[in-house]
Amino acid sequence: MMDLVPTARVAHIGLYRDPDTLSAVEYYFKAPDDLSERTVIAVDPMLATANSAVAAVTQLKSRGAKDIRYVCL
Repeated sequence: MMDLVPTARVAHIGLYRDPDTLSAVEYYFKAPDDLSERTVIAVDPMLATANSAVAAVTQLKSRGAKDIRYVCL
């Protein structure tokens, strides 16, 4: 993605699946402060149940992102 948009700011969301509840748990979040003013492209390397994708988009929304696109590789 950085080859396509070299001026993009990069954010990282770390999630793992709780083995008991199978829900996504956030352990890391670092993103620019101005998410509400940006188009956010969430890139996911794998899609299975989509629980992590939904959790990532939910976290982005809770931190102000409004224009979100999802790309699954």
